[in-house]
Amino acid sequence: MIETDQLLEDLEEAKVRLCAARDRLKTVPSDSPEFQREMVTYLHAVVSHMSIVSVVQARQHQELSEEVDRLDVEVTTLRAMLEAIARPRLV
Repeated sequence: MIETDQLLEDLEEAKVRLCAARDRLKTVPSDSPEFQREMVTYLHAVVSHMSIVSVVQARQHQELSEEVDRLDVEVTTLRAMLEAIARPRLV
């Protein structure tokens, strides 16, 4: 599994490539022979960036789900402790 730091670094690099491709595309007239090549480069950069974004989001979702599960167990344990404390004791 790719480490989170590596994913964030890859995401930043993909964003830089995406912005550079977008900026180059804006400078090329749509009727020029270079436009299609720049458009393909831009679309590749978009797909790359969105792929990394989806992996990062999936990782975050997994981590949050694990945290929710852990907190649910903790709440259940604390609730049981409170119920035990609140029960009247028969002596």
